[in-house]
Amino acid sequence: MVETNNSTYSKSSSMAFAVVTSLLEIVEKHLLQPNSSLVLYSREMVVSLSKKLRFVQAFLEEFGAKTDNWEANNKESLEAEILDVAAEAESKVESELGQVYVVANRGDSVVSACQKLHQTLQQVLKDFEDVEVKILMEKTNTNSLVIGSSTESLKQENMVGGAYQNTLEPPVQAYFTGSVGSITGKNTLEPENSVIVGFNKDIKKITYRLIRLPRVKRDVLTLVGLGGIGKTTLANMVYTNSLVAFHFPIRAWVVVSKEHNVKEMLVCLLGCIVPMTSEISNKDEEQLAEQLRKSLIGHRYLIVLDDVWSIAAWDAIQGCFPDNSNGSRILLTTRFTEVAVYTSEYLHAMKAQTQDDSWKLFSRKVFGLKQIVPQEYKSLGKRILDGCYGLPLAIVVMAGLLATLEGSIEIWRDAAKTLDGMDSAENRISRVLSLSYNYLPTHLKACLLYFGVFREDSDIPVKKLISLWVAEGFLKAKKKYKSMEKQAESYLHDLIDRSLVQANELSIDGKIKSCKVHDRLHEFCMREAKKENFLSVINGNHVQEDRRWMSFQSRSWPVTQTSYENHTFHKIRSILYSEWEPTKWGFRGLKILLVERLDLKHWNANAEHFPVLELLVLKHCWDLKRVPVTFANIKTLKSIVLESCYSSLVTSANNIAGKVQRKENRILRVYDHGTKVGLSSILIHNSELLVLCLLIWWIDIIFIS
Repeated sequence: MVETNNSTYSKSSSMAFAVVTSLLEIVEKHLLQPNSSLVLYSREMVVSLSKKLRFVQAFLEEFGAKTDNWEANNKESLEAEILDVAAEAESKVESELGQVYVVANRGDSVVSACQKLHQTLQQVLKDFEDVEVKILMEKTNTNSLVIGSSTESLKQENMVGGAYQNTLEPPVQAYFTGSVGSITGKNTLEPENSVIVGFNKDIKKITYRLIRLPRVKRDVLTLVGLGGIGKTTLANMVYTNSLVAFHFPIRAWVVVSKEHNVKEMLVCLLGCIVPMTSEISNKDEEQLAEQLRKSLIGHRYLIVLDDVWSIAAWDAIQGCFPDNSNGSRILLTTRFTEVAVYTSEYLHAMKAQTQDDSWKLFSRKVFGLKQIVPQEYKSLGKRILDGCYGLPLAIVVMAGLLATLEGSIEIWRDAAKTLDGMDSAENRISRVLSLSYNYLPTHLKACLLYFGVFREDSDIPVKKLISLWVAEGFLKAKKKYKSMEKQAESYLHDLIDRSLVQANELSIDGKIKSCKVHDRLHEFCMREAKKENFLSVINGNHVQEDRRWMSFQSRSWPVTQTSYENHTFHKIRSILYSEWEPTKWGFRGLKILLVERLDLKHWNANAEHFPVLELLVLKHCWDLKRVPVTFANIKTLKSIVLESCYSSLVTSANNIAGKVQRKENRILRVYDHGTKVGLSSILIHNSELLVLCLLIWWIDIIFIS
């Protein structure tokens, strides 16, 4: 529980909502829909459970954000209990349902397995009946709750985004932009999202040193300043400047990040200079470094090294940048003065935004171009900006929050009071991010925290993100959306409008192709997800923990049966691999498996090893030639997504999809998002991605070698 002045927030409600929504998806998609593998002994019981879950879901959605009239301790206790009950129920239902699928796959009788599932469902129903009673009892203790029966949702007519009551009259609301993607349903970016002010002098100064200064020696220029002060924004504006682009025939950009990976840095820089092939990806660091150096010899180039955290990262790669005595330049950004002093003779210290520029940035986001601001909001806005310390990240996030809440004066006062008395810029940004997160509608909180499973500074394809959200069960079905994917797009636009997520790449028609989050926000997402016991990040300095989401971010860590023999894997729902040296070991059944940049040549797996896999994503797996053919026997597998892999891998996936279609008259979608080598003419399915929400059970068996 976080208390901010007079406001009380509960953070467990977002995770409770996510788990209840996931459980409801399992019940409605896999127990109430026709299922040839399942003998359902009491449909009425499952229908009753569905209603109970919808009741609890509506309660969490309405009261997951700020409430003043709800007794704080009671609310925290009840939400924590709901989370525990829902998580245990999900685990048990998935385990028993998974056993049904495994038995059915073997062609054996499912009667015994279905009986156990029935008994589990009886207990789950009883548990949620108890939860419903406790919620209704709280109704009698407070007049602020409006709760009907479990057959209807909690009323939300006075909620803004399901989060907070709006007390403004329409004439006052008219001053605000209120441009929220989930409300408008738009799929393109609003101009307010790209408002940039206050960098004109910096751009001129940096551009002069890059292209006008008469120095033929290779120079390094370093932008140094606090996280969130605008270093990357300024570097990008310089990098994309037309004069700079004309002056440097070769330009390359790489994000270094806290945990730098030399091979990835080299591959990324080469990818900006030459077409990427499997031959390049398969080279070792020494070979890649030599190729990069040769690619730059004799040319005038500009290299941007963004977000450098250590001297070691610079030392590891600087030898690849030859001094051609032709005015080549390296532009580096860092938070750390010691890194800046070590790397460069010229330091450009980033300054906070002036009051005028801060107000311009803030007011354009909140009030649009009209700039007609009621006096009370103007004075509160100035006070809020004093608390933002002139940091652009803090300003735009706070503006995104206040714009989407359409002018509730209570929230403006609360925001101003929250930022009063902050003693450091670091604390101010942390408080701003917490405030924005706390005021998010409950259904968006888990979606935001999920960004913590990706590596820092990741460029995340929107299609992949949406498929993961859908498979995780984050989405509460709403009739106004044609599909879960459209609903997820709306959620993403809402987060972008709140300046919590950045649109990174747009398609020709203006749709978002990829997105990312600022590294400060990534830190926040990881911290909060870990605090909720939902995320475990596995890297070189990891602590082994059993969590709902496991993100593997180091290829050097040996995943072994022994290293996890004392852990209970029934808690794990998703495992995302970035780099992983395969070992003879298995996890509890998975619904999502993402394998990225893995040196995997032979995958000796079959349907028994992944009995309920639903979404398989293979990215930059250059050495893997085929998907195991027996994956055609995984009855829950709905989608295979391939990106930058061999054409033979795509062909094998399509062969599996064809086999499934012929034998079972079932559709298995195969998506190819770009094959770099030997791309042949293959059938690409363009219909919407269907990913069902189901994770079943652990099967203790060797599955990869």
